[in-house]
Amino acid sequence: GELRRVGDTRSKRIDVRVVAATNRSLVDECGRGRFRRDLYFRLAVARTPILPLRERPDDIEALIEYFLLLGQSERSTGKRVLGINRAALALLKSHSWPGNVRELRNVIAYAASMSDGDEITEDAVVSALACKPGVEKTRGDTMAKRTLSALAENQWNRTRTARLLGINRSTLWRRLRKYGVE
Repeated sequence: GELRRVGDTRSKRIDVRVVAATNRSLVDECGRGRFRRDLYFRLAVARTPILPLRERPDDIEALIEYFLLLGQSERSTGKRVLGINRAALALLKSHSWPGNVRELRNVIAYAASMSDGDEITEDAVVSALACKPGVEKTRGDTMAKRTLSALAENQWNRTRTARLLGINRSTLWRRLRKYGVE
């Protein structure tokens, strides 16, 4: 192709490829008159549809490992987080991810900065998700189910349950009191 710089009198030959992404169906947008058909056909040479993160929860663990490998939290906090505990991962897999991978990246950066040790805990994930709209009820229900399930799995042994959930015993005790479990 060719292009002419603003204010220039001569065209310059260029060889480029355009990579573009959208969260809308451009075919539908063309049909509604909100996207130019000619531009669509120029861009749609090779299409690679990618499902939203909520439809591929198995990718979440690999993405978390990648974000931690990049050390995004380390740059902002000075500490290195190496992994995530099982309870925190399960909570992240149950989230609907309206913000897709960008939201996951931000949640991981925040949760890593809030974690005390070298792994992201469930409490840190809860804190990271707490500021998201519409998460309160789902998060509470999910955490209650997970806590009670872990208790049953450990024959109501609170020490083992707290260890499994990646929290300390006093946090488990507060949760149980909140859920009305004695």
